[in-house]
Amino acid sequence: MSTNNVYYIDMAQRFNDFQNGKIDMRSLRPMVYDVNNVALAVRQLSKAKGRMAEGHDETNYQTLEEFSIAELSEIVKDRLLNKKMDYVRRTYIPKGKTKKMRPLGICSVWDKLVEKCMQLVLDPYCETKFVDSSFTSPCKIKREVCLSQYII
Repeated sequence: MSTNNVYYIDMAQRFNDFQNGKIDMRSLRPMVYDVNNVALAVRQLSKAKGRMAEGHDETNYQTLEEFSIAELSEIVKDRLLNKKMDYVRRTYIPKGKTKKMRPLGICSVWDKLVEKCMQLVLDPYCETKFVDSSFTSPCKIKREVCLSQYII
């Protein structure tokens, strides 16, 4: 755990609560759109390589800079509870050294934000349930399914 991350303050407590069974898995939604969680997600998205890639609605990371963290938290809450998802922009990129092209889907920044918020909540749970040696654990697969469908 990083000590220079000011938004990571309650993560140690979250790990302990998951290990001790104090957190009910059915009540994770408020943790997803919590202001501190959204702030951490925005911070991590700001460092992502693909942050300037535009989705089908021509949004990228710069779109998030216009909103406060509280407004973004409300947007995440609305999109999560109403299961709002945007279309994915399909583009083709070169495949290695050959002339073949492979498809690449670029989602909107709003979908990236909701997925990152969900990942930050689900990862501590997965880390407490599986050992380091479990590279493809069932929980990781379930998390990917949850992220792709906005379901908790």
